[in-house]
Amino acid sequence: METTARLEYLRDHAWPFRLDFFARRLAALRAYAARGDEPRRRALDQIFGYENAQKAVGGYRAALLDAKAMARKGEEEKALRATVSADPGLAQSWATPGRR
Repeated sequence: METTARLEYLRDHAWPFRLDFFARRLAALRAYAARGDEPRRRALDQIFGYENAQKAVGGYRAALLDAKAMARKGEEEKALRATVSADPGLAQSWATPGRR
């Protein structure tokens, strides 16, 4: 339900930024956890959470790196825009965001 432009932004900017953030946080938490049993106990839940987030966001980004899927999304968006443009009622109600 996202536009092609939004998906490209996520793929090229937002998700890489997030992945870098997760990697930096994990490195810091792992260094902290290596200091002993108590730091390890304190850090494990956060490490687990960041590892799961890293895996999820990495999967989202991998899907957006699929050129065929992105091309298909672009074609779907063009078809939707053509359908809306062809119907004056739809074009009037959807032409300007926020106006209905």
